[in-house]
Amino acid sequence: MGKSTREGAEKNMSLVSRKYLDWVAKQPCIFHGTRETVVPHHIRSLRLGAGIGLKSPDINTIPVCYECHANCHNKTINLETQLMWCLQTINKALESGAISYG
Repeated sequence: MGKSTREGAEKNMSLVSRKYLDWVAKQPCIFHGTRETVVPHHIRSLRLGAGIGLKSPDINTIPVCYECHANCHNKTINLETQLMWCLQTINKALESGAISYG
């Protein structure tokens, strides 16, 4: 663990956005298109800053229903699909003004 884990945690902490998570939760499920009980799913990948004891930065979230959330965790929905959905979510957030550059 050591220094790199601690640095990763400190970097990860600066990438928390309650406002963005609230926006994601108001979007329809990215797979089903329904608005019933949508939750932000943090994509789990070491390359994205997640790891043991570390949550992925909030920008790496996708709006999913409970069924899809479970399928993301059990890997029925693979990482590549989740990453594609993440980019779509970020693009939608940029287009709607929910987030902006700089």
